[in-house]
Amino acid sequence: MWRSICFAIALLMGMTQFVLPAAGQTKSKPRFVVKVVSVGRSPGFWSGIVEADQSLDGVVVESSAMQFPVGKHLHIEVPIVSGSSIVGSAPGFDESKVSVGKLLKFTVTKACIQFQILDELKIDPSCIRAVKR
Repeated sequence: MWRSICFAIALLMGMTQFVLPAAGQTKSKPRFVVKVVSVGRSPGFWSGIVEADQSLDGVVVESSAMQFPVGKHLHIEVPIVSGSSIVGSAPGFDESKVSVGKLLKFTVTKACIQFQILDELKIDPSCIRAVKR
C-alpha cells in the first residue's frame, strides 16, 4: 500500500526517475574499505572490565558511505575482543588479516561506530572483515 502511494506521488510530481526497491529488496548497509598504512601496538590483554584497544591507520579505497570518501585518511581504534574475526590467539590483531597493505571492510551503522571525531573512529570489531584477495 505505502509503496503504491509513494509511486503515485512521484508520478504526480513528475519524478519519472524515481525508483522504488522491488518487493522484499532492502537497501544494503553503507560500507567502506580501508588499505592499512600502519598498525599500533597490541594492548597485551583482552578487553574485559577494562577495554583494550589497538589502533590502525589507513586510507579509504572504496566506499558507499558518504562520510568516508575515497582517499580519506582515518585513525581507527578497535576493542580487542577474544573470538573476533580479526584477532589471533594472543591479544591483538591477527597479522595475517590486519597488517600494512591489507584491506579491511567496515560496516557503517550506529551500533558499529562507537564514536567519531573528525578522522578518528572507534569501531566495534564485529563490524570489520578482512578482504581476501
